[in-house]
Amino acid sequence: MYLILRWNYPQGYKSLFLVKFLGNFCFYGLRSILILYMTSEFLLTDQKAFTFYGTFMALAYLTPVLGGWLSDQVLGMRKAVLIGGTIVFGGCLLLSIPHETLHFLGLSFVSVGVGFFKPNALTAVGHLFPLKTSKMKDSAYTTLYVGMNMGSFIGPLFCGWIGVLYGWQVVFPFLGLSIFLASWIFHHTVKNHPLFKETEPKSLNPLISYVGIFLMIPLVFMVLIYAPQMAWLMPIIILASMGCLGIVFVKSKGQERRDVLKIGLLMILFALFCSVFEQTGSSITLFIDRAVDRTLFNYFTIPTPFFQSLNPALVISFGPLIAGLWSQFELKNKSVGIFGKFAIGFLFIGLSFVILSLGIKEDSPTLLSPLWIIFVFFFQIVGEICIVPIGFSAVSTLAPKKFASMIMGLWMVSIACGNYLAALLANLSSLFGQTEENLMLSLATYKNFFLQISFIPLVIALLMGGGILFVKYAKQRS
Repeated sequence: MYLILRWNYPQGYKSLFLVKFLGNFCFYGLRSILILYMTSEFLLTDQKAFTFYGTFMALAYLTPVLGGWLSDQVLGMRKAVLIGGTIVFGGCLLLSIPHETLHFLGLSFVSVGVGFFKPNALTAVGHLFPLKTSKMKDSAYTTLYVGMNMGSFIGPLFCGWIGVLYGWQVVFPFLGLSIFLASWIFHHTVKNHPLFKETEPKSLNPLISYVGIFLMIPLVFMVLIYAPQMAWLMPIIILASMGCLGIVFVKSKGQERRDVLKIGLLMILFALFCSVFEQTGSSITLFIDRAVDRTLFNYFTIPTPFFQSLNPALVISFGPLIAGLWSQFELKNKSVGIFGKFAIGFLFIGLSFVILSLGIKEDSPTLLSPLWIIFVFFFQIVGEICIVPIGFSAVSTLAPKKFASMIMGLWMVSIACGNYLAALLANLSSLFGQTEENLMLSLATYKNFFLQISFIPLVIALLMGGGILFVKYAKQRS
């Protein structure tokens, strides 16, 4: 980390790097234990746990739309992040109390707090580059992505270690403290920085905005309590998002309209990608906990959350290599293109689930070797790197400038929809009416589930590949 921060970035960058590191440490640490905590502490069935988990993850990506808007219109970055970090801290304290109602109240606090913390912490880095020094900015965001993955790597390791030794309840206050510390670091960094001389907008009364914040918490709480009803709410959210994109299309002209159509297609593809990729926090987590041999040298049992650190570790290790490969293609004028990279990403994600299903022997009581999981996650991070950063870059490039922030918010909605769809798909892996003693008899359920879910990305990759070849052929004929 020290070598990364030695790079000659503007004043304040190191602090913002630390803020995002701590933010991801908290969020992904919480994600790594949430399913395990709900199924062990409250004895929820797989299906109920997946539903609550998917609803929470969807809300965590929906609230930044409102949080970002209130930050722009009323609060300003500094206050928004400080409020967000404080709310998350309070939510984590509630989560540490082993009571089911307080647990969901705590999750609602976390969802709302993340909505204020996440968009502003990301946007702040761009403010350090007032001039259009795109190369330095791209480099800074790339370095930030590495820092975020470092937080995502250490968070599950810390949570797994503390949780196994002292209990899951002990973990939550540490997670809340980390993001509370991050919010204060952000506050002091921005407060005296010359590039962050914010004047709070007066379009809304600040008191009304604070009331609005605290009204969000009971609203999110009700959505979590009645999580199964989220299935009725998501279509409304999708239609509203498409309506907003339609307004942007109508108000645009010429090439901008074609770019907006591309963004719409990319949003659909990204939501489908998330629906498969985000199995890591739900179905794959329970599969690892139940069906993978986690003993090391017959002495140490690897905590299940440790496996969620594999993804960011592999991203840090292989991400620069894949990014360098794209650069080499660009230098040789053999650009793969946005949709070409998406197709490759879907192919690797699909193959990862095929590999996982091949590793499961439903007619054998032998637990799966953890080497299979490492191999599977390697294929998944190749798919992730081909899609996630490419998607963010494409949206920032294609979006009409006067609607850039709005479209980035809609992109977050596509992530939320993908996370919720992931939970619905994970329900297919639920082990209904089975106990810990006979879970091994249900390996066939997991095998079939992973094989079936692989069809989604593989079919998409096939269709996209065929479409790309057709367009190239049509261009050659013309």
